[in-house]
Amino acid sequence: MWGVVAVGILLRLVRYVDNRSLWLDEAALALNLINLPVGKLVTQGLFFSQSAPPGFLAVEKAAVGLLGDDEMALRLFPLLSGIAALVLFQHIAARLLPPATALFVLALFAVNEPLVYYSAEVKPYSSDVAIAALLVLLYLRFAERDTFDLRRVAPLAVAGTIAVWFSFPAVFVLAGVGLALMLTGPDATPLRRLGLAAAVGGLCLASFAAMYRMASETISTISRVVFGGAGSNGNRPGQLVNTLHEAWGAIVDPGGFPRPTNWLAAAVLAVGVGWTLAYARPNRKALLLVPGIAAFVAALLDKYPAAGRFWLFLLPFGLVVLGLGVSELVRRSGRLLLVAVPLVCLLVVGTVQRAGENLADPPRSEHIRPLLSRLVDQWRNGDVLYVYSQSQYALRYYAECANCDVRGPFPWPVVPARNLGSGKTGEALESAPPTVIIGTEGHVLAEVAELRGRSRVWLLFTSVLPHKGETDEDLALADLDRRGRRLAELREKNASLYLYDLLSANR
Repeated sequence: MWGVVAVGILLRLVRYVDNRSLWLDEAALALNLINLPVGKLVTQGLFFSQSAPPGFLAVEKAAVGLLGDDEMALRLFPLLSGIAALVLFQHIAARLLPPATALFVLALFAVNEPLVYYSAEVKPYSSDVAIAALLVLLYLRFAERDTFDLRRVAPLAVAGTIAVWFSFPAVFVLAGVGLALMLTGPDATPLRRLGLAAAVGGLCLASFAAMYRMASETISTISRVVFGGAGSNGNRPGQLVNTLHEAWGAIVDPGGFPRPTNWLAAAVLAVGVGWTLAYARPNRKALLLVPGIAAFVAALLDKYPAAGRFWLFLLPFGLVVLGLGVSELVRRSGRLLLVAVPLVCLLVVGTVQRAGENLADPPRSEHIRPLLSRLVDQWRNGDVLYVYSQSQYALRYYAECANCDVRGPFPWPVVPARNLGSGKTGEALESAPPTVIIGTEGHVLAEVAELRGRSRVWLLFTSVLPHKGETDEDLALADLDRRGRRLAELREKNASLYLYDLLSANR
């Protein structure tokens, strides 16, 4: 098992050292970390539709102060969280599953692409998993002894009160842990178990209430963006269908099972859920199933997003239940070689293959940094830069980053938006005509049409939005190819830079 852990650590380190560029969401959060003092970070709403727990923001702000504002400094805490989650899950699997099954689910956890990816992203999803695993492991250590020792629950109580400051979904995990506490301890009376669970739960709820009060502006801002305001939860049947659809999609992301093995993984998971409900001890049922149920209900009520990365914290629970399903199928069939080996191979081969491919060629979301370096090198006096609306956050981050390698200061003006005090989801940059034009969402064709008559026009695209079967980038390029001549085209993963002559074609 430690060999599998070593492989998982290697995958995470390779992704971290690859040091891909910050993409839109990361850059938007990084701008808050760079420009806001820690007090405002944790008490006021973050700009650019961003949200993160106060503890995560404080740790990231400390990293900026101690290590600098470059990508690797910002991603250090997510990396350490990803490694910690892997080590913690190894202990959880060993306690809850037979040795062979524990090894199997640990391998799935180690090579899971979403887990590897978010271990190198400036977001709290990796730390969400680590905190969930820590709370589960602390509970399991408390429950290992038959004696009802109050002193052994103290680490869990302390960790729970701190966890809610570092992870929003920790409250769902604590719901399962709290119910499990009420069902733990055969030598204790029901009243004593209830009192212990109430004491621990009360501390955690009080801490959560204090955190929520402090971070309410941040939570409200992102809630308005994600859920569209208070009226979005009126269509309950539609909301149920949408949440069920997202739950099904979670088999692929964050479950990590590629199509078509996602159907097999879902079937085995269903067997595991059935076995847990039928045969597991009551405290194990609560521990393994309640966090997922709580997150699902919160999604139905528009209190927590129903999307892949937001459910990453449920992966330790899902893989354990999946392992229970595998064990049950093998036990009932009585045919180890005919059932277990093909089943395990089908579930593992796709995830391992993907991990190997990504080890050789790590994915890079919007790898904008090399394009900016090339643009600095090839910039001439009189050039014009058009910045696609979604690209302005990364552009501003790399303009303000003191420790990033982008070939020195930009030779074009970068003007921060002036309305940040009045709008939490506003623009990051303002245009500086005639040299820099910052695009606005939904107006790309009208904006590029205004660029005619210039001899050297650069266009920067990342996070391109779809538009009636095409993308804004496709539409803009088709229009520019009719109006002018393409002089250069530079591409990185999910990022592109073009140079056009729009003067000679108009003469």
